[in-house]
Amino acid sequence: MDNPFRMLGLDRNADIPSIKRAYAKLLRTHRPDEDAAAFQRLHEAYEACLQQLRWREQARSEDDHGDESGPVVADPQPADAVFAPCDPDALDAAHPSPGNTATDPTEPGDAGFNVEAFAGELVARMRNDSARAFDAWLESNEWLYSVDRKQALQPIVVQALAQVEPAIAAEHFDPLTRFFALDTVGIDGWLRTQLDLVQRRIHDASRFEHQLRLHTSKYATWTDVQLAKELFGPPHWLRRPFLLLVPGLPGRLATLAQNLHAASPEASEAQLHQPTCRFWDRATDRAGFARERLLVVGIRALLFSLAIAAYVAAIDVDGTFAHNWLVCLLGVLLPWLAYAVIVAGFLRFRRFNQTRLHWDMPTLLACTGSLASAIAMQLQPIAGLIGFAITGLLWLGARGGPEGKANANAWGTIAAAATSFMLAGWLMHLIFGEGLRARHGFTLAGLHAMAMLVLHDVVLAKQRRIPLQAAHLATGWVWWIAAINLALLAVVGWLSTN
Repeated sequence: MDNPFRMLGLDRNADIPSIKRAYAKLLRTHRPDEDAAAFQRLHEAYEACLQQLRWREQARSEDDHGDESGPVVADPQPADAVFAPCDPDALDAAHPSPGNTATDPTEPGDAGFNVEAFAGELVARMRNDSARAFDAWLESNEWLYSVDRKQALQPIVVQALAQVEPAIAAEHFDPLTRFFALDTVGIDGWLRTQLDLVQRRIHDASRFEHQLRLHTSKYATWTDVQLAKELFGPPHWLRRPFLLLVPGLPGRLATLAQNLHAASPEASEAQLHQPTCRFWDRATDRAGFARERLLVVGIRALLFSLAIAAYVAAIDVDGTFAHNWLVCLLGVLLPWLAYAVIVAGFLRFRRFNQTRLHWDMPTLLACTGSLASAIAMQLQPIAGLIGFAITGLLWLGARGGPEGKANANAWGTIAAAATSFMLAGWLMHLIFGEGLRARHGFTLAGLHAMAMLVLHDVVLAKQRRIPLQAAHLATGWVWWIAAINLALLAVVGWLSTN
Protein backbone atom coordinates (compact mmCIF):
# COMPACT_ATOMS: atom_id res chain seq x y z
CA MET A 1 0.00 0.00 0.00
CA ASP A 2 1.15 3.53 -0.73
CA ASN A 3 1.56 6.02 2.07
CA PRO A 4 -1.98 6.19 3.57
CA PHE A 5 -1.46 9.78 4.77
CA ARG A 6 -0.58 10.80 1.23
CA MET A 7 -3.70 9.03 -0.09
CA LEU A 8 -5.80 11.17 2.26
CA GLY A 9 -3.92 14.32 1.34
CA LEU A 10 -2.33 14.68 4.80
CA ASP A 11 1.11 14.65 6.32
CA ARG A 12 2.32 12.16 8.96
CA ASN A 13 1.70 14.65 11.80
CA ALA A 14 -2.05 14.87 11.17
CA ASP A 15 -4.32 14.25 14.15
CA ILE A 16 -7.43 12.07 14.34
CA PRO A 17 -9.98 14.87 13.64
CA SER A 18 -8.03 15.87 10.51
CA ILE A 19 -7.98 12.24 9.32
CA LYS A 20 -11.72 11.87 9.81
CA ARG A 21 -12.48 15.13 8.00
CA ALA A 22 -10.29 14.15 5.06
CA TYR A 23 -11.89 10.68 4.91
CA ALA A 24 -15.42 12.13 4.98
CA LYS A 25 -14.52 14.55 2.18
CA LEU A 26 -13.07 11.82 -0.03
CA LEU A 27 -16.09 9.57 0.55
CA ARG A 28 -18.11 11.90 -1.65
CA THR A 29 -16.00 11.03 -4.67
CA HIS A 30 -15.17 7.39 -3.76
CA ARG A 31 -18.64 5.92 -3.44
CA PRO A 32 -18.92 2.15 -2.97
CA ASP A 33 -21.76 1.90 -5.48
CA GLU A 34 -19.63 3.51 -8.20
CA ASP A 35 -16.13 2.13 -7.58
CA ALA A 36 -15.93 -0.54 -4.87
CA ALA A 37 -12.18 -1.04 -5.34
CA ALA A 38 -11.38 2.66 -4.88
CA PHE A 39 -13.59 2.78 -1.80
CA GLN A 40 -11.82 -0.29 -0.39
CA ARG A 41 -8.40 1.36 -0.85
CA LEU A 42 -9.65 4.59 0.72
CA HIS A 43 -11.09 2.73 3.68
CA GLU A 44 -7.87 0.75 4.22
CA ALA A 45 -5.82 3.97 4.10
CA TYR A 46 -8.14 5.57 6.64
CA GLU A 47 -7.89 2.61 9.01
CA ALA A 48 -4.10 2.45 8.56
CA CYS A 49 -3.76 6.14 9.48
CA LEU A 50 -5.83 5.67 12.63
CA GLN A 51 -3.85 2.58 13.60
CA GLN A 52 -0.58 4.42 13.05
CA LEU A 53 -1.70 7.19 15.43
CA ARG A 54 -2.70 4.61 18.06
CA TRP A 55 0.74 3.03 17.89
CA ARG A 56 2.38 6.42 18.32
CA GLU A 57 0.22 7.26 21.34
CA GLN A 58 0.88 3.85 22.86
CA ALA A 59 4.65 4.21 22.37
CA ARG A 60 4.59 7.74 23.78
CA SER A 61 2.61 6.56 26.82
CA GLU A 62 5.07 3.73 27.53
CA ASP A 63 8.03 6.13 27.23
CA ASP A 64 6.45 8.57 29.67
CA HIS A 65 5.26 6.05 32.29
CA GLY A 66 7.64 3.11 31.86
CA ASP A 67 9.46 1.61 34.86
CA GLU A 68 12.90 -0.01 34.50
CA SER A 69 12.09 -2.47 37.28
CA GLY A 70 8.85 -3.51 35.67
CA PRO A 71 8.32 -6.22 33.11
CA VAL A 72 10.00 -5.87 29.81
CA VAL A 73 7.59 -4.73 27.06
CA ALA A 74 8.32 -5.70 23.48
CA ASP A 75 9.09 -2.89 21.10
CA PRO A 76 6.09 -1.73 19.10
CA GLN A 77 5.94 -2.66 15.49
CA PRO A 78 7.94 -0.26 13.32
CA ALA A 79 5.89 2.53 11.82
CA ASP A 80 6.61 1.48 8.26
CA ALA A 81 5.59 -2.14 8.86
CA VAL A 82 1.93 -1.38 8.23
CA PHE A 83 2.83 -0.21 4.72
CA ALA A 84 4.90 -3.29 3.92
CA PRO A 85 3.64 -5.72 1.22
CA CYS A 86 1.46 -8.47 2.55
CA ASP A 87 -0.21 -11.63 1.29
CA PRO A 88 -4.01 -11.14 1.05
CA ASP A 89 -4.60 -14.88 1.38
CA ALA A 90 -2.67 -14.96 4.62
CA LEU A 91 -4.64 -11.98 5.94
CA ASP A 92 -7.95 -13.58 5.03
CA ALA A 93 -6.87 -16.80 6.76
CA ALA A 94 -5.85 -14.90 9.87
CA HIS A 95 -8.92 -12.67 9.86
CA PRO A 96 -11.88 -14.34 8.18
CA SER A 97 -14.47 -12.27 6.36
CA PRO A 98 -17.88 -11.46 7.89
CA GLY A 99 -19.47 -14.22 5.86
CA ASN A 100 -17.31 -16.90 7.49
CA THR A 101 -17.54 -16.22 11.20
CA ALA A 102 -18.98 -13.84 13.74
CA THR A 103 -15.57 -13.27 15.39
CA ASP A 104 -14.07 -11.03 12.73
CA PRO A 105 -11.21 -8.64 13.43
CA THR A 106 -11.96 -6.38 16.33
CA GLU A 107 -9.50 -3.69 15.31
CA PRO A 108 -10.62 -1.29 12.57
CA GLY A 109 -7.16 -1.27 11.04
CA ASP A 110 -7.15 -4.96 10.15
CA ALA A 111 -6.76 -5.18 6.40
CA GLY A 112 -8.39 -8.60 6.33
CA PHE A 113 -11.87 -7.12 6.73
CA ASN A 114 -13.73 -7.94 3.51
CA VAL A 115 -16.10 -5.04 2.72
CA GLU A 116 -17.70 -6.75 -0.27
CA ALA A 117 -18.39 -9.91 1.72
CA PHE A 118 -20.00 -7.88 4.50
CA ALA A 119 -22.18 -6.00 2.00
CA GLY A 120 -23.27 -9.27 0.37
CA GLU A 121 -24.13 -10.91 3.66
CA LEU A 122 -25.98 -7.80 4.86
CA VAL A 123 -28.24 -7.85 1.80
CA ALA A 124 -28.75 -11.61 2.01
CA ARG A 125 -29.69 -11.53 5.69
CA MET A 126 -32.11 -8.62 5.19
CA ARG A 127 -33.88 -10.64 2.48
CA ASN A 128 -33.86 -14.04 4.20
CA ASP A 129 -33.83 -13.48 7.99
CA SER A 130 -36.69 -12.34 10.16
CA ALA A 131 -36.41 -9.00 11.88
CA ARG A 132 -35.53 -10.65 15.20
CA ALA A 133 -32.91 -12.92 13.64
CA PHE A 134 -31.38 -10.01 11.74
CA ASP A 135 -31.10 -7.88 14.90
CA ALA A 136 -29.56 -10.81 16.77
CA TRP A 137 -26.96 -11.18 13.99
CA LEU A 138 -25.98 -7.54 14.31
CA GLU A 139 -25.68 -7.70 18.10
CA SER A 140 -23.69 -10.95 18.04
CA ASN A 141 -20.88 -9.57 15.85
CA GLU A 142 -18.44 -7.88 18.19
CA TRP A 143 -16.32 -6.67 15.26
CA LEU A 144 -19.13 -4.18 14.55
CA TYR A 145 -18.93 -2.52 17.96
CA SER A 146 -16.09 -0.23 16.89
CA VAL A 147 -17.34 3.32 16.40
CA ASP A 148 -14.80 3.93 13.65
CA ARG A 149 -15.84 0.77 11.81
CA LYS A 150 -19.51 1.69 12.07
CA GLN A 151 -18.74 5.09 10.59
CA ALA A 152 -16.70 3.53 7.78
CA LEU A 153 -19.50 1.07 6.95
CA GLN A 154 -22.26 3.69 6.78
CA PRO A 155 -22.08 4.03 2.95
CA ILE A 156 -22.22 0.22 2.62
CA VAL A 157 -25.34 0.08 4.80
CA VAL A 158 -27.08 2.82 2.82
CA GLN A 159 -26.20 1.08 -0.45
CA ALA A 160 -27.63 -2.20 0.90
CA LEU A 161 -30.90 -0.49 1.86
CA ALA A 162 -31.12 0.92 -1.66
CA GLN A 163 -30.55 -2.53 -3.22
CA VAL A 164 -33.25 -4.51 -1.43
CA GLU A 165 -36.97 -4.34 -2.10
CA PRO A 166 -38.82 -1.38 -0.50
CA ALA A 167 -40.82 -3.64 1.86
CA ILE A 168 -37.59 -5.23 3.16
CA ALA A 169 -35.88 -1.84 3.43
CA ALA A 170 -38.84 -0.51 5.44
CA GLU A 171 -38.60 -3.46 7.87
CA HIS A 172 -34.87 -3.01 8.60
CA PHE A 173 -34.50 0.77 8.10
CA ASP A 174 -34.88 1.87 11.73
CA PRO A 175 -32.71 -0.90 13.32
CA LEU A 176 -29.88 -0.33 10.83
CA THR A 177 -29.90 3.45 11.09
CA ARG A 178 -29.80 3.24 14.88
CA PHE A 179 -27.09 0.56 15.00
CA PHE A 180 -24.77 2.37 12.56
CA ALA A 181 -25.54 5.87 13.94
CA LEU A 182 -27.19 6.99 10.70
CA ASP A 183 -30.02 8.65 12.62
CA THR A 184 -27.77 11.42 13.96
CA VAL A 185 -27.75 14.96 12.57
CA GLY A 186 -24.00 15.02 11.94
CA ILE A 187 -23.74 12.44 9.16
CA ASP A 188 -22.21 13.29 5.81
CA GLY A 189 -24.34 15.30 3.37
CA TRP A 190 -24.14 12.62 0.67
CA LEU A 191 -25.27 9.95 3.14
CA ARG A 192 -28.18 12.14 4.22
CA THR A 193 -29.25 12.57 0.60
CA GLN A 194 -29.07 8.81 -0.05
CA LEU A 195 -31.03 8.06 3.13
CA ASP A 196 -33.72 10.53 2.05
CA LEU A 197 -33.94 8.76 -1.31
CA VAL A 198 -34.34 5.40 0.44
CA GLN A 199 -37.07 6.79 2.69
CA ARG A 200 -38.87 8.33 -0.29
CA ARG A 201 -38.69 4.97 -2.09
CA ILE A 202 -40.18 3.24 0.95
CA HIS A 203 -42.93 5.87 1.19
CA ASP A 204 -43.76 5.59 -2.52
CA ALA A 205 -43.96 1.81 -2.28
CA SER A 206 -46.32 2.13 0.71
CA ARG A 207 -48.60 4.45 -1.27
CA PHE A 208 -48.50 2.01 -4.20
CA GLU A 209 -49.53 -0.89 -1.96
CA HIS A 210 -52.33 1.20 -0.45
CA GLN A 211 -53.75 2.02 -3.88
CA LEU A 212 -53.46 -1.63 -4.83
CA ARG A 213 -55.22 -2.89 -1.68
CA LEU A 214 -58.23 -0.71 -2.49
CA HIS A 215 -58.76 -2.82 -5.63
CA THR A 216 -57.64 -6.25 -4.44
CA SER A 217 -58.80 -6.61 -0.84
CA LYS A 218 -61.82 -8.68 0.15
CA TYR A 219 -63.85 -5.47 0.45
CA ALA A 220 -63.21 -4.49 -3.18
CA THR A 221 -65.99 -4.94 -5.72
CA TRP A 222 -65.79 -7.46 -8.51
CA THR A 223 -65.33 -4.64 -11.03
CA ASP A 224 -62.40 -3.15 -9.05
CA VAL A 225 -60.71 -6.55 -8.98
CA GLN A 226 -61.09 -6.85 -12.76
CA LEU A 227 -59.52 -3.40 -13.21
CA ALA A 228 -56.50 -4.45 -11.16
CA LYS A 229 -56.17 -7.75 -13.03
CA GLU A 230 -56.24 -5.91 -16.34
CA LEU A 231 -53.29 -3.72 -15.31
CA PHE A 232 -51.20 -6.49 -13.75
CA GLY A 233 -51.61 -9.19 -16.33
CA PRO A 234 -51.84 -9.74 -20.05
CA PRO A 235 -55.25 -9.02 -21.62
CA HIS A 236 -57.94 -11.63 -21.23
CA TRP A 237 -60.27 -12.36 -24.15
CA LEU A 238 -63.37 -11.83 -21.98
CA ARG A 239 -62.21 -9.16 -19.55
CA ARG A 240 -61.01 -6.60 -22.10
CA PRO A 241 -64.25 -6.56 -24.17
CA PHE A 242 -66.19 -6.15 -20.92
CA LEU A 243 -64.06 -3.12 -19.97
CA LEU A 244 -64.39 -1.72 -23.49
CA LEU A 245 -68.17 -1.86 -23.59
CA VAL A 246 -69.19 -0.70 -20.11
CA PRO A 247 -69.33 3.13 -20.01
CA GLY A 248 -67.02 4.69 -17.45
CA LEU A 249 -64.73 1.70 -16.93
CA PRO A 250 -61.98 2.79 -19.37
CA GLY A 251 -61.70 6.11 -17.56
CA ARG A 252 -61.57 4.40 -14.16
CA LEU A 253 -58.89 2.05 -15.44
CA ALA A 254 -56.75 4.91 -16.76
CA THR A 255 -57.18 6.78 -13.47
CA LEU A 256 -56.07 3.73 -11.48
CA ALA A 257 -52.98 3.33 -13.67
CA GLN A 258 -52.12 7.02 -13.23
CA ASN A 259 -52.58 6.83 -9.44
CA LEU A 260 -50.34 3.77 -9.18
CA HIS A 261 -47.65 5.40 -11.32
CA ALA A 262 -47.85 8.63 -9.29
CA ALA A 263 -47.54 6.66 -6.04
CA SER A 264 -44.39 4.79 -7.12
CA PRO A 265 -43.00 5.00 -10.67
CA GLU A 266 -40.46 2.30 -9.85
CA ALA A 267 -43.06 -0.20 -8.63
CA SER A 268 -45.37 0.72 -11.48
CA GLU A 269 -42.71 0.00 -14.08
CA ALA A 270 -41.77 -3.28 -12.41
CA GLN A 271 -45.21 -4.73 -11.61
CA LEU A 272 -47.74 -3.34 -14.09
CA HIS A 273 -48.17 -4.81 -17.56
CA GLN A 274 -46.75 -1.95 -19.61
CA PRO A 275 -48.37 -2.77 -23.01
CA THR A 276 -51.77 -2.81 -21.29
CA CYS A 277 -51.09 0.50 -19.55
CA ARG A 278 -50.03 2.12 -22.83
CA PHE A 279 -53.14 0.79 -24.60
CA TRP A 280 -55.56 2.24 -22.06
CA ASP A 281 -53.65 5.48 -21.74
CA ARG A 282 -53.93 6.09 -25.48
CA ALA A 283 -57.52 4.82 -25.59
CA THR A 284 -58.63 7.38 -22.98
CA ASP A 285 -56.56 10.37 -24.13
CA ARG A 286 -59.25 12.95 -24.91
CA ALA A 287 -56.72 15.36 -26.39
CA GLY A 288 -55.84 13.02 -29.26
CA PHE A 289 -57.26 10.56 -31.76
CA ALA A 290 -54.97 7.56 -31.39
CA ARG A 291 -55.98 4.35 -33.12
CA GLU A 292 -56.68 2.77 -29.73
CA ARG A 293 -59.25 5.44 -28.96
CA LEU A 294 -60.84 5.16 -32.40
CA LEU A 295 -60.95 1.36 -31.96
CA VAL A 296 -62.80 1.66 -28.65
CA VAL A 297 -65.30 4.18 -30.05
CA GLY A 298 -65.80 2.14 -33.23
CA ILE A 299 -66.54 -1.08 -31.35
CA ARG A 300 -68.94 0.69 -29.00
CA ALA A 301 -70.78 2.49 -31.80
CA LEU A 302 -71.06 -0.71 -33.84
CA LEU A 303 -72.46 -2.85 -31.03
CA PHE A 304 -74.72 -0.17 -29.54
CA SER A 305 -76.20 0.68 -32.94
CA LEU A 306 -76.79 -3.02 -33.65
CA ALA A 307 -78.62 -3.37 -30.32
CA ILE A 308 -80.78 -0.30 -31.03
CA ALA A 309 -81.55 -1.47 -34.58
CA ALA A 310 -82.53 -4.92 -33.30
CA TYR A 311 -84.86 -3.32 -30.75
CA VAL A 312 -86.43 -1.10 -33.44
CA ALA A 313 -86.95 -4.14 -35.69
CA ALA A 314 -88.48 -6.09 -32.79
CA ILE A 315 -91.25 -3.53 -32.25
CA ASP A 316 -92.11 -3.56 -35.99
CA VAL A 317 -91.19 0.02 -36.82
CA ASP A 318 -91.14 0.89 -40.53
CA GLY A 319 -87.82 0.49 -42.33
CA THR A 320 -85.41 -2.32 -42.97
CA PHE A 321 -82.93 -3.58 -40.40
CA ALA A 322 -79.95 -2.32 -42.45
CA HIS A 323 -81.50 1.13 -42.79
CA ASN A 324 -82.28 1.35 -39.07
CA TRP A 325 -78.80 0.15 -38.16
CA LEU A 326 -77.13 2.75 -40.42
CA VAL A 327 -79.26 5.54 -38.97
CA CYS A 328 -78.42 4.44 -35.43
CA LEU A 329 -74.72 4.14 -36.24
CA LEU A 330 -74.60 7.68 -37.65
CA GLY A 331 -76.67 8.89 -34.72
CA VAL A 332 -74.02 7.56 -32.32
CA LEU A 333 -70.88 8.43 -34.25
CA LEU A 334 -71.65 11.97 -35.40
CA PRO A 335 -72.48 13.42 -31.94
CA TRP A 336 -69.44 11.70 -30.45
CA LEU A 337 -67.22 13.06 -33.22
CA ALA A 338 -68.47 16.60 -32.64
CA TYR A 339 -67.96 16.24 -28.90
CA ALA A 340 -64.49 14.71 -29.31
CA VAL A 341 -63.33 17.48 -31.67
CA ILE A 342 -64.52 20.21 -29.30
CA VAL A 343 -62.95 18.61 -26.22
CA ALA A 344 -59.66 17.81 -27.99
CA GLY A 345 -59.45 21.35 -29.31
CA PHE A 346 -60.10 22.81 -25.87
CA LEU A 347 -57.53 20.56 -24.16
CA ARG A 348 -54.87 21.32 -26.75
CA PHE A 349 -55.53 25.04 -26.51
CA ARG A 350 -55.30 24.83 -22.71
CA ARG A 351 -51.88 23.15 -22.97
CA PHE A 352 -50.76 25.75 -25.52
CA ASN A 353 -52.01 28.53 -23.27
CA GLN A 354 -50.18 27.11 -20.23
CA THR A 355 -46.86 26.93 -22.12
CA ARG A 356 -47.04 29.94 -24.46
CA LEU A 357 -49.85 32.48 -23.99
CA HIS A 358 -50.43 32.33 -20.20
CA TRP A 359 -53.91 33.85 -20.50
CA ASP A 360 -56.36 33.63 -17.60
CA MET A 361 -58.63 30.72 -18.52
CA PRO A 362 -61.72 31.67 -16.42
CA THR A 363 -61.77 35.17 -17.90
CA LEU A 364 -61.22 33.82 -21.40
CA LEU A 365 -64.03 31.27 -20.98
CA ALA A 366 -66.37 33.91 -19.55
CA CYS A 367 -65.81 36.26 -22.50
CA THR A 368 -66.01 33.51 -25.13
CA GLY A 369 -69.05 31.89 -23.54
CA SER A 370 -70.90 35.21 -23.26
CA LEU A 371 -70.35 36.06 -26.92
CA ALA A 372 -71.36 32.55 -28.04
CA SER A 373 -74.49 32.70 -25.87
CA ALA A 374 -75.40 36.11 -27.29
CA ILE A 375 -75.16 34.74 -30.83
CA ALA A 376 -77.16 31.63 -29.90
CA MET A 377 -79.82 33.84 -28.31
CA GLN A 378 -80.56 35.41 -31.70
CA LEU A 379 -81.05 32.00 -33.28
CA GLN A 380 -82.74 30.16 -30.42
CA PRO A 381 -83.56 32.05 -27.18
CA ILE A 382 -83.67 28.87 -25.06
CA ALA A 383 -80.20 27.84 -26.27
CA GLY A 384 -78.88 31.32 -25.50
CA LEU A 385 -80.27 31.27 -21.97
CA ILE A 386 -78.72 27.86 -21.37
CA GLY A 387 -75.39 29.18 -22.69
CA PHE A 388 -75.48 32.15 -20.30
CA ALA A 389 -76.33 29.82 -17.41
CA ILE A 390 -73.42 27.47 -18.20
CA THR A 391 -71.03 30.42 -18.59
CA GLY A 392 -72.15 31.79 -15.24
CA LEU A 393 -71.63 28.41 -13.55
CA LEU A 394 -68.11 28.15 -15.01
CA TRP A 395 -67.31 31.62 -13.71
CA LEU A 396 -68.81 30.75 -10.34
CA GLY A 397 -66.59 27.64 -10.17
CA ALA A 398 -63.49 29.80 -10.61
CA ARG A 399 -64.65 32.08 -7.77
CA GLY A 400 -65.87 29.33 -5.43
CA GLY A 401 -64.30 28.19 -2.21
CA PRO A 402 -61.86 25.30 -1.68
CA GLU A 403 -63.04 21.90 -2.93
CA GLY A 404 -65.90 23.58 -4.80
CA LYS A 405 -67.77 24.62 -1.62
CA ALA A 406 -69.82 27.81 -1.75
CA ASN A 407 -68.52 30.69 0.37
CA ALA A 408 -69.18 34.40 0.80
CA ASN A 409 -67.38 35.10 -2.46
CA ALA A 410 -69.58 32.67 -4.38
CA TRP A 411 -72.83 33.95 -2.87
CA GLY A 412 -71.76 37.55 -3.49
CA THR A 413 -70.99 36.68 -7.11
CA ILE A 414 -74.46 35.15 -7.55
CA ALA A 415 -76.09 38.23 -6.00
CA ALA A 416 -74.06 40.63 -8.16
CA ALA A 417 -74.84 38.69 -11.36
CA ALA A 418 -78.57 38.37 -10.62
CA THR A 419 -79.07 42.03 -9.71
CA SER A 420 -76.99 43.19 -12.69
CA PHE A 421 -79.13 41.05 -15.02
CA MET A 422 -82.40 42.38 -13.58
CA LEU A 423 -81.22 46.02 -13.62
CA ALA A 424 -80.01 45.86 -17.22
CA GLY A 425 -83.22 44.11 -18.38
CA TRP A 426 -85.46 46.65 -16.66
CA LEU A 427 -83.52 49.61 -18.06
CA MET A 428 -83.69 48.18 -21.59
CA HIS A 429 -87.44 47.78 -21.20
CA LEU A 430 -87.89 51.35 -19.96
CA ILE A 431 -85.71 52.83 -22.70
CA PHE A 432 -87.01 50.89 -25.70
CA GLY A 433 -90.45 50.00 -24.45
CA GLU A 434 -92.50 47.45 -26.34
CA GLY A 435 -90.27 47.82 -29.40
CA LEU A 436 -87.52 45.78 -27.77
CA ARG A 437 -87.80 42.12 -28.53
CA ALA A 438 -87.35 39.74 -25.62
CA ARG A 439 -84.37 37.97 -27.11
CA HIS A 440 -82.50 41.26 -27.54
CA GLY A 441 -83.30 42.33 -24.00
CA PHE A 442 -82.10 39.03 -22.53
CA THR A 443 -78.95 39.22 -24.65
CA LEU A 444 -78.05 42.71 -23.43
CA ALA A 445 -78.89 41.82 -19.83
CA GLY A 446 -76.73 38.66 -19.94
CA LEU A 447 -73.78 40.48 -21.50
CA HIS A 448 -74.06 43.25 -18.91
CA ALA A 449 -74.12 40.79 -15.99
CA MET A 450 -71.03 38.89 -17.20
CA ALA A 451 -69.20 42.11 -18.09
CA MET A 452 -69.75 43.45 -14.55
CA LEU A 453 -68.20 40.31 -13.03
CA VAL A 454 -65.22 40.23 -15.40
CA LEU A 455 -64.49 43.96 -14.99
CA HIS A 456 -64.76 43.59 -11.21
CA ASP A 457 -61.93 41.04 -11.11
CA VAL A 458 -59.78 42.93 -13.63
CA VAL A 459 -60.04 46.18 -11.66
CA LEU A 460 -59.52 44.37 -8.34
CA ALA A 461 -56.35 42.66 -9.64
CA LYS A 462 -54.97 45.94 -10.95
CA GLN A 463 -55.71 47.91 -7.78
CA ARG A 464 -54.31 45.29 -5.40
CA ARG A 465 -51.50 44.32 -7.80
CA ILE A 466 -52.33 40.64 -7.64
CA PRO A 467 -52.78 38.04 -10.42
CA LEU A 468 -56.22 37.48 -11.87
CA GLN A 469 -56.22 33.98 -10.38
CA ALA A 470 -55.97 35.53 -6.92
CA ALA A 471 -58.63 38.12 -7.74
CA HIS A 472 -61.07 35.33 -8.63
CA LEU A 473 -60.75 33.97 -5.09
CA ALA A 474 -61.16 37.38 -3.41
CA THR A 475 -64.62 38.65 -2.41
CA GLY A 476 -63.68 42.19 -3.37
CA TRP A 477 -66.68 44.45 -3.95
CA VAL A 478 -69.25 41.91 -5.22
CA TRP A 479 -71.53 42.53 -2.25
CA TRP A 480 -71.28 46.29 -2.84
CA ILE A 481 -72.18 45.75 -6.51
CA ALA A 482 -75.23 43.75 -5.47
CA ALA A 483 -76.28 46.41 -2.95
CA ILE A 484 -75.86 49.26 -5.46
CA ASN A 485 -77.84 47.32 -8.06
CA LEU A 486 -80.66 46.77 -5.58
CA ALA A 487 -80.69 50.46 -4.72
CA LEU A 488 -80.81 51.40 -8.42
CA LEU A 489 -83.60 48.88 -9.00
CA ALA A 490 -85.60 50.51 -6.20
CA VAL A 491 -85.03 53.99 -7.66
CA VAL A 492 -85.90 52.89 -11.20
CA GLY A 493 -89.02 51.14 -9.94
CA TRP A 494 -90.14 54.20 -8.02
CA LEU A 495 -89.55 56.47 -11.02
CA SER A 496 -91.37 54.14 -13.39
CA THR A 497 -94.48 54.10 -11.16
CA ASN A 498 -94.67 57.89 -10.76
